[in-house]
Amino acid sequence: MPNDYIRYEYCDTGTNGVANQYSDLDLTEYGGVEARYVKRDSDEGNPFIEALPCPRSREEVSLAGSKGVPGFVYEIEKKKHSLNQLLGIMLLRRVRFPLPMNYELENAVYIALVNSYRVRRMLRDKNGDIRLPYESGNVSHCSDGLLVGKDAAAANAGITMIGYSGCGKSSALETVFANYPQYIIHRGEGMTTYPQIVYLVVQCPPHSNFRGLFKNIGVAIDRALGNVKPVYAKELDAGKSGNLARFTDKVRELIEQFAIGMIVFDEIQHLNFDSTLENSFESILELTNQTKVAFGVVGTEDAYDKIFADNLRQARRLGAEIHADRYCKNKDLFCHIVRNLFKYQWFDTIVEPTQELIDALYACTHGIIDQLIGLYSFMNIDYLNAQEKPDVDADFVKKTANRHYPGILKLLDRIDSVEAEQERAELIKRANVELEQAVEAARQKEAETASAEALTDISLDRAIEIKQEVVKRIRGVDAARSETVIEKACDQVLLSPEGKALAAAGETTKLTQLVFKTLKTRKTSSGNQEKKKPDASSPTVIRSFLEKSTTAG
Repeated sequence: MPNDYIRYEYCDTGTNGVANQYSDLDLTEYGGVEARYVKRDSDEGNPFIEALPCPRSREEVSLAGSKGVPGFVYEIEKKKHSLNQLLGIMLLRRVRFPLPMNYELENAVYIALVNSYRVRRMLRDKNGDIRLPYESGNVSHCSDGLLVGKDAAAANAGITMIGYSGCGKSSALETVFANYPQYIIHRGEGMTTYPQIVYLVVQCPPHSNFRGLFKNIGVAIDRALGNVKPVYAKELDAGKSGNLARFTDKVRELIEQFAIGMIVFDEIQHLNFDSTLENSFESILELTNQTKVAFGVVGTEDAYDKIFADNLRQARRLGAEIHADRYCKNKDLFCHIVRNLFKYQWFDTIVEPTQELIDALYACTHGIIDQLIGLYSFMNIDYLNAQEKPDVDADFVKKTANRHYPGILKLLDRIDSVEAEQERAELIKRANVELEQAVEAARQKEAETASAEALTDISLDRAIEIKQEVVKRIRGVDAARSETVIEKACDQVLLSPEGKALAAAGETTKLTQLVFKTLKTRKTSSGNQEKKKPDASSPTVIRSFLEKSTTAG
């Protein structure tokens, strides 16, 4: 039996700093994609790393994190029927702005994934007698190996993202993971396939203990694999009398069989932490030591205290913290966001937000993006519904807030005071890690600067409009083409010298033609279909990752 178990050639995309090797695919769809490998000098020969796309540049993150109201033209909106205007206002929920956490997550997630795959090795049946069955797309497949953690390696650190409810945490997760295929299919000797689930986002069920969490891990695995009929959700449904230790062992087995890189638990504050040791978060995190999978937790300050209070070991295991709501204190950034949001409005005359109006919006939202968009939506709705049109000023903001969010000002005052106390307590607990805090502060500052630059960049503003127009034109002649794929191709064109020149000259038609040409010349993939074994005479043959020793990153 030869030592090498996966043979592959490197592809020629994903190395120009613009598009990754999967940029022609809609990675938001469930189901597997064939692995495409890009050489990584420090991880050469590790297929689980070389199949990952690199993190995007700041400019790419800015574009990916920006989304406007499709096809919005103020003069046209004002002529629409009131129902269509209200439907347009509802689209404000789709608006996205690049926030500091987007830039932080981009690198943090990639580092966690790479470190996860560096400290693991393939455990494989060299005789070819053992086949490990699994289901993908509710079709049976098999592999002959597991990706297991190196016993002597340190536990892998992941990410911790905390912040107010509605500050954009889940949207930021969606944006960063849109850069990765969730399920990658590798090819091995004798037509054996090696499945790799890059990440799972597991929703924590409200008012639940950890029994419900196990089932949701299975649900996330089924969705990643494209299983319409539940397979792993059934295996991890503890029920009323399930043995949680047994299900922890099952999760470990699945992590190893599917080479899962990262598991992110979203809305962690929903879990009931008043439990026995077997039912505790500590028992789940022990899987990090065993498998070296990276864990991430996303939730509120309340959840943070429950998980990490007086437990620095758990804090270290979940890596550096991203304070997702820290941007809420940056009033300059808030001004930029408000002015960009006011580009979409349904008032009789165009309203330019004054500083007094912006201050009123901040007082009623505390800078929380979801609260801001919700309040602004109600402002437009109330204006359209009013028989006598009000002045859109600070007083109108406060009246709208009091009408639709009664008691919001008192609630925000309490949030501020609690946050101040939590920050004070956090400073005390972390008094001995002053350097770490300084690095974190510098990283936050850099991310806030990038966010402010993106929001004030005229070219970015124009790029958002161009993307919307290009999608509309291309889908007009090719309705089957995914909007996500068109947007990604448009991003690639806009970041090229030719694309930037055309955008500056307002040549939307030529830009559309260039994007369409890019789409037509890209490689296509058969998605879930299992392809034939690669040519064994491939010029690039990766030596045995099974036998190879890699050092922890």
